[in-house]
Amino acid sequence: MTFMFKFYFIVQLSYWLHCFPELYFQKTKKDEMSSRICYASLYLLFFAAAYVLNFTRIAICLSVLHYLVESIFHVSRLLHFADKVKAASYGFTLWNVLFVLIRLVSITLTVFTFWYGLAQKEAAVPVGIATGNFKHLPCITATPLRRQSKGCILWCFSVWEAYHC
Repeated sequence: MTFMFKFYFIVQLSYWLHCFPELYFQKTKKDEMSSRICYASLYLLFFAAAYVLNFTRIAICLSVLHYLVESIFHVSRLLHFADKVKAASYGFTLWNVLFVLIRLVSITLTVFTFWYGLAQKEAAVPVGIATGNFKHLPCITATPLRRQSKGCILWCFSVWEAYHC
């Protein structure tokens, strides 16, 4: 793994770890704490698992896609706060469309990577901690349906949260 990949994951892990003490320092309300803790924990789990299991490339692709859509949302919010109503409206409409499209692209990319890419490839390096190869464990290659169902459940949850809050 290159230095830039490692640096990206260290920055991500440190950011999502810093969210927990930040709740205390910002004096977050009790009703907001559970959702923020869940949000930060899911991100932390995603990046930690991707780093430990050497799924860094797919994790970087998925996170960059996700962050691009989030940046459109935050720019639209800034435009809304600056009373640029028409531009903010266009931004929110663009975000609504891209949010669903990027989720579909993420699921498609994950299916192609795990189900078709890793499942059909033989392990050239032995699986284990010493080699750092976890990509061909039976729980990963033999049960892609289970992984994909978890991904679909998370996708449905994120769409539900986005449109019903």
